[in-house]
Amino acid sequence: MGWHKPVWSRTVLGGTVEGVMRASGADVAVFIDRGLAWPARRVLVPFAGSPHDRAALALAARVAVRHAAVLTVLCVVRPGAAAPRVDVAGPVPVLQIVESTSPIDAVVRAAAAHDLVVLGVGEGWELEPHVFGLRSERLVADCPTSLLVVRGRAENGAAT
Repeated sequence: MGWHKPVWSRTVLGGTVEGVMRASGADVAVFIDRGLAWPARRVLVPFAGSPHDRAALALAARVAVRHAAVLTVLCVVRPGAAAPRVDVAGPVPVLQIVESTSPIDAVVRAAAAHDLVVLGVGEGWELEPHVFGLRSERLVADCPTSLLVVRGRAENGAAT
């Protein structure tokens, strides 16, 4: 699904995009193009372990296999906290664990070294669908590279 600036909303993921993401029974990915030279060769997945993050990781793994891209999984944890378990079918990703009190800033910094960021809409990234329009969506706005923002399907409680 392509991204466009909503006419009546100030949010990046508002309007029609928000409606589709909320109502779909399937995984939905919204592409925000910031000049991606396809195919992406360096793919970053910020990962906090939510069902949406797992859907984003599965999609990123498919992209990495298809285009022989390097897949990096970035786990940003609070100081002293444990990183979530990362399971991926396909290529073995580069795993980076970063301690930070500002996960969004850590992801924005890491994104600069990648061609594409594949991001789940989980609460940790302040993109949760039930709060679209109420959050700053700063990660999407400040990310210097192209993004695929993924919402995992709500089937069988897999994602909400």
